[in-house]
Amino acid sequence: MLQFIIERDLLHLERVVEQASDGTFPFAYWHARIDSLRGPTLALPLAQRIDRLKRKLSMLESTQR
Repeated sequence: MLQFIIERDLLHLERVVEQASDGTFPFAYWHARIDSLRGPTLALPLAQRIDRLKRKLSMLESTQR
């Protein structure tokens, strides 16, 4: 996947996760969306942002259970 597409999708996902506090958030779907951004040629800064986003989503999920 091209880096600029990953960047655009990552920005969107970061905004979505930031606003996900109403309890109706489909965590499995968003985990899959984030995982779909990973690839063998992913630049390190993007990989680090994806890792941070996954951790944030997991923390949010554990607080809403």
